[in-house]
Amino acid sequence: MSLSLLNRDDAPFDQQFWNTLDDTIKNVAQAQLSVRKLLYTEGPCGLGIQFVPGNEKLVEAFEGGPDISLPQGVPLVQLSSSFNIAARDIEAFQKAGLKINLENLINSLLKITTQEDKVLLYGIKASGLYGLMSYPEALRMKLDKWEQVGDAVESILKAVEILDKEGFHGPYSLALSTNLYNKLFRRYPNTEIIEMDHLKTLVTEGIIKSAAIESGGVLVASAQEYASIVLGQDLVAGFEGPSGRDYVFTLSETVALRIVVPKSICVLESPV
Repeated sequence: MSLSLLNRDDAPFDQQFWNTLDDTIKNVAQAQLSVRKLLYTEGPCGLGIQFVPGNEKLVEAFEGGPDISLPQGVPLVQLSSSFNIAARDIEAFQKAGLKINLENLINSLLKITTQEDKVLLYGIKASGLYGLMSYPEALRMKLDKWEQVGDAVESILKAVEILDKEGFHGPYSLALSTNLYNKLFRRYPNTEIIEMDHLKTLVTEGIIKSAAIESGGVLVASAQEYASIVLGQDLVAGFEGPSGRDYVFTLSETVALRIVVPKSICVLESPV
């Protein structure tokens, strides 16, 4: 995104201040965003990109006339959140070199990263936008209960076999709800081997804990050609202006989930 659209040139701050904000955004985003660890990310392509191109769909055909088709584009969702930084904190940072208080920025970051994961996983139902877990053409499997050590590996092996039958023979990536992920640290009896290590021999491209997954998980064949995240504008802070003794900033991004081959995805549903 052009820095001119972020109004940074209008702000009375030096480049070190902006570098500090940018580094904080990058570090927190890398730690928090779980779906970006699961899928490949394309972009950023620019704020002006509003749709990801999709397949052409025939909508009407006239006898003896031309066919009519429309592209099935996926919109990029815009997420934004405003935050304040006290003028006194900025002055202390720029003049005295004191570490700046970025609590408000981090709170905004946590809101947006949580929402990004939820949008990519579940979509936006009211807008007819699907996510990875709600995509209607994705494969689905009900998990067995993970009561004993080894149950998790057996369950994921069944999901791998489902993808195998559809022609996706790996490598694979896996995202799990927090309660299922934490169960992978149980040890096999009379050994030093935990189930996580055992599962990594099957799922080689990453096993990710995702707090945004309400229950269950999702196993995907790892290839950018099957599914990816498309960024228009990556997470970045812009300047809004003064407000009393504070300065106001906006944190924003645009993002879309691009699914090309739905059957490369196996949604893992929790047992009732």
